[in-house]
Amino acid sequence: MKLMKYLLLFILFSLSHTTNRNILEDHFTIQKEINASSDDDVVVISEYIYNDTSNISQAAHPFNFIEISIQLTQNINHNTFYRFYESQNGLKTSITTPFYWGDIQASVQILPFFGLEKDYIDFIGFHQNIKWGNSIHIFEKLRWYNAIGTGYYVFYFSKPLYLSNEIFNPGIAESELSTGFLSQLQYSFNNKINLNIETNIDRIFTYKHIDMINVSMGISYLFKTPDWMILLLN
Repeated sequence: MKLMKYLLLFILFSLSHTTNRNILEDHFTIQKEINASSDDDVVVISEYIYNDTSNISQAAHPFNFIEISIQLTQNINHNTFYRFYESQNGLKTSITTPFYWGDIQASVQILPFFGLEKDYIDFIGFHQNIKWGNSIHIFEKLRWYNAIGTGYYVFYFSKPLYLSNEIFNPGIAESELSTGFLSQLQYSFNNKINLNIETNIDRIFTYKHIDMINVSMGISYLFKTPDWMILLLN
């Protein structure tokens, strides 16, 4: 009986020793694999999208990745301005990249407006802006990005507001500064393709301020920035 007890203790001790040794060996193997694959683009892209600590890596590598998106956009608010004009479906394209703490986005939005009466000249709004902000991961594949920024809104009219002898009539367009806020939900299908749904709230500083709320939906594509472009941006 005592012999069986000693044999059982010896077996348990052997299993425990083997398990601990395997754990150490496995840890060393995993760490070695991680170090060996640190330059692998797929691993880096996966960490960029899914890892909650991605902002820490971004702080050391600004412009490391570029995300290009194209989205359909529609204006949804109705204030005094919309007594005179009706908006149509538009288009927004943007480029987003890591920028120290957070991400920076440069975008152009094109949105046509038609006058409700013949005296109101139709125009197309070209909104160029740049926004900077940060994101949080709600789920593994769902990211929420919020940013603020400034822009330049150009009213391009269907006909000049006044006559001019110049080759290019300056009355065909007017431009104003703007500020804005962006809130975006992004769902990642894989390491490169994403679905974006966002809301933009902008104020255009005309004589009487124009406030616009636009919703957009589209797709984006993520890729690693070429080395020569990183050198140029830095």
